[in-house]
Amino acid sequence: MRKEAYAGKFYPSDADELKKTIKKLAENLKIERIKKKIIAGISPHAGYIYSGKAAAEVYYAISESWKKEKARPELFIILGTNHTGYATSDFSLSMEDFETPLGIAKNDCQFGKKLLELASKEEIGLKKDENAHLAEHSIEVQIPFLQYFFKNFKILPILINNYSPDSCGELANLLFDAIKKSKKNAVIIASSDFTHFGYMYGFMPFTADIKKQLYALDNKAINAICNLDVLAFMKISSKTTICGAGPISVAIEFARKYSSEVAVLDYYTSADIAKEEGYKNAVGYAAIVFF
Repeated sequence: MRKEAYAGKFYPSDADELKKTIKKLAENLKIERIKKKIIAGISPHAGYIYSGKAAAEVYYAISESWKKEKARPELFIILGTNHTGYATSDFSLSMEDFETPLGIAKNDCQFGKKLLELASKEEIGLKKDENAHLAEHSIEVQIPFLQYFFKNFKILPILINNYSPDSCGELANLLFDAIKKSKKNAVIIASSDFTHFGYMYGFMPFTADIKKQLYALDNKAINAICNLDVLAFMKISSKTTICGAGPISVAIEFARKYSSEVAVLDYYTSADIAKEEGYKNAVGYAAIVFF
């Protein structure tokens, strides 16, 4: 079992406090009803005090869209960012259950094994690698939201280490085909923050009108996502500090297989939450869903 590593850091370690935190984040959300069930989403992975509202919007929207279809997601395939550098393969799969203060999220090991078999046959760089997940937060912070909004689901965590469009496309096709064969009600979650701006992140492409320019920069990436244009997105993201460009690219390619529509639920930055004057350091957070 993969033990919680960021409870008390990115989110509360006490179960009751964690539930109250998510409940507060989800209160009074005004999200236009999605036309059909959401098959993928982009959710941020910072501390809940900063990115929690955007994450809550994604999971609330998913929950409501599936209720409308009178169905429920059985499996969440969570695509994480390799912040730690521990991943040794293109795509690192965990077969462990994940523990949080809200309990244990069970891993769909059977689906994971089939995915590994298919990847091996098609020579796609998906490997089982538990060490890659031990200190990574991008997947862990998504799970309490799943536990709050959904019941009787399983997870399959995959860390993305290869951001090339071709490789991300191969993984997206693999996931699409495996889900179709299994006939599972599955949802892809791409865990990513958007541009990290400021001295703290070593990224300062502009010095004036920072908020306006940061919003404009991330909006270019978001527009590419809305157009399901992975090449344009990757070109834009290569000039920014969007940490989950790989997970997002896989989500885009996966959504393209469904001829999906896209909805941007929200965008804001950590500086907006902290009410930081001057925007000296700021990270963008977007809540985006594909349906």
